[in-house]
Amino acid sequence: MSKGQRRHQLLDVAALLLADGDTHVVTMERVAEHAGVSKALPYAHFDNAEDLLITLYRRASVELGESIWQALDEAGPTDDLALVWADAYYHCSVTQGVVFAALIRPGSPIPAKADRRGHADEFVRRILHRFFGVDQAHAQAVASVVQGAFHGGSHTWLRDETARPVVIETAADVVRSVVATAPKCDRHEHDRETR
Repeated sequence: MSKGQRRHQLLDVAALLLADGDTHVVTMERVAEHAGVSKALPYAHFDNAEDLLITLYRRASVELGESIWQALDEAGPTDDLALVWADAYYHCSVTQGVVFAALIRPGSPIPAKADRRGHADEFVRRILHRFFGVDQAHAQAVASVVQGAFHGGSHTWLRDETARPVVIETAADVVRSVVATAPKCDRHEHDRETR
């Protein structure tokens, strides 16, 4: 395997291990054992188990972001963009469910350590501005609120406390509420037409 392929294999193994419990089940030794490699090999790719989990979270977040952006970009002019966004988020959460459930559980340090520069908030700000025409300053101010609504919905849904359609509609309602009260930028119509 190439170095990149091996790195992805180790991340895939860590994701499978997360299905057995929380982040404590992912150790470098267990990853090596399940990957069929020497105990030292994972250390050639990651500093420790936390570094591996941070990288896994980033990979899952990139896949999630790409799915959401594509869904919004392909939406029709009459589509409810808030619902498109929420549906894309939770659809991707199906494939990344175990990973997200373990890595974003309350009290987990992984999301904050994986995103020290606030890329997730910036991504949400860009969505609010680009697809909903929300003024950039307001989009920045509410990005964490929107992101929190989506994460909170993930927690309740992935723990089987709420049905997926309810979580999707609730997240879409949060987006609609933010957009309805937000100042709009002058370029909103132009942005929508150029999508």
